[in-house]
Amino acid sequence: MLSRNSSWRGFLERLPWRAIGRWWAVGLSFFFVGLGMLYLCMDVLRMPLLIGTLLVAEVTTIVRYAINDRWVFGERRPSWTRLWQFHLANAGGFAIWWTATNILARTGVCKSALRRALSQAYTFLVNAFSGYNILYHNGMAVTLRYNVMRWGPYSFGFGFQAELITRLLDEGASIMEIPVAPTHRQKAGGNSAVNWCNFLSVGHTLLEILIRRVRKHAFRK
Repeated sequence: MLSRNSSWRGFLERLPWRAIGRWWAVGLSFFFVGLGMLYLCMDVLRMPLLIGTLLVAEVTTIVRYAINDRWVFGERRPSWTRLWQFHLANAGGFAIWWTATNILARTGVCKSALRRALSQAYTFLVNAFSGYNILYHNGMAVTLRYNVMRWGPYSFGFGFQAELITRLLDEGASIMEIPVAPTHRQKAGGNSAVNWCNFLSVGHTLLEILIRRVRKHAFRK
């Protein structure tokens, strides 16, 4: 048993943990870079889905190769052979991603999953910054007119509900969340809530909520 534990310990110590950490850092970073490029190609440049996904995959693969080759593996100069090998190593994952993306996007599943992911991430950030545990912040809140006039939000766009709710909770109000059955309304082409104006609006809302919480703890108010 002791010799087995020693062999495992020796194996783990020989692993290039620094290079592995850098590899994962590059991969996770380019996950978000790829999402941003998809938004640019699909929503801004209005490329066809097949072309846009191919372009994003190829550009991110080449840039990832250049960064991994120099930063992770320490190669001084890139080579066509290693670039081809990197493409070959990513071929299986690319085929699955490209096929699934095009099929899910055409059936509408991809958009629904993206909306749910963005909504859950937004709710998590609002709860983390405010210190509360609200299930959903985008629903239309029902409150007194006096509360809206007295503690109206400073934000615009989709973030005003979260700012108003957390502000009223800070002032000692109570909240009751009631489940409702939502219905999806298909908008005309080109209308999307995922745009830079709404990202800036949500960022401003999150900043206001965080500053208010810090101020509350600093001044005990």
